Amino acid sequence: PEGTCADLDLGAFVIPSIFAVLREGGGIDDREMLRVFNLGVGLVTVVPAGLEHEAVACAAATGDAAYRIGTIGRTGGDGPSVRFRGRLRWR
Repeated sequence: PEGTCADLDLGAFVIPSIFAVLREGGGIDDREMLRVFNLGVGLVTVVPAGLEHEAVACAAATGDAAYRIGTIGRTGGDGPSVRFRGRLRWR
C-alpha cells in the first residue's frame, strides 16, 4: 500500500552459486545483480508479524527452504518501494 515499503536484509538468504558465476564472469556489480536477477529468491510471502517462524516451518515441512528476509515498513512519503540493508553473501 502507499506509504509502505519492503525492508530487505541482503544477508538473510543463500545465493545459489550460479549467480556468483554470472557476477564474476560478467563483471556485474551487486546493485545490477539485484536489479536484474532474483538471486535465488523465487517466491516472497508476506505474513503477519509474529507468524514468521510458523511460515518457515510450513515451508520446511514440504521440503522447501525458507528464510525471513525482511519486513514491511513505512516510507514516510515518497520513499522507495524496496530498501536494502546488510550485504549479499557470495559464499
